[in-house]
Amino acid sequence: MTKHSLALYILIFVLITALAVVFILTDGVVFSNPALFSSFKILSQSQSVTVYVCGAVQNSGYYTCQVGDTLYSLVQQAGILSQSYLDNQLYTTYVSQQSMIVVDFVCEGERQHCVNVNTTLTPLFDALFTLEQVEKLLLAQSQLGTIKNILELRPYLGEDFDLMYFKLYVDEVDYETY
Repeated sequence: MTKHSLALYILIFVLITALAVVFILTDGVVFSNPALFSSFKILSQSQSVTVYVCGAVQNSGYYTCQVGDTLYSLVQQAGILSQSYLDNQLYTTYVSQQSMIVVDFVCEGERQHCVNVNTTLTPLFDALFTLEQVEKLLLAQSQLGTIKNILELRPYLGEDFDLMYFKLYVDEVDYETY
């Protein structure tokens, strides 16, 4: 065995050891499915975190994140829609202390940001909704005050509800389950 061969073997050993250490320290996340690009790091193996998922999902609400769960798996629990914006980039518009995920939506092939129904509805005029739809939302806001659940909008939006609900969200601070 020559000096060069020995040096090469040592270098390979060091690289494999370094990769093993990285794999162990990251719980394999770095090498797992790259489509699941972001994960919650929970410090204790027995700890779980409750996460509020809203926006372009079937069922906004609270979901439990266990050790090893990813943002993607939480969105799957909430129900992925054909309009949900999911790709290999971070698809949340807002993650507050890792407790809230707002899933954006796709409109005409492009990412659009969901709008909090309890804030100004000015962004809605940006071709997301018709003037009539915005007027229905404003009426709901004026009559309901703080909207606690996106389902409260159904009577106000009528048939438009199915076209609109995934473009809106209720902030975690305001959300109530029914």
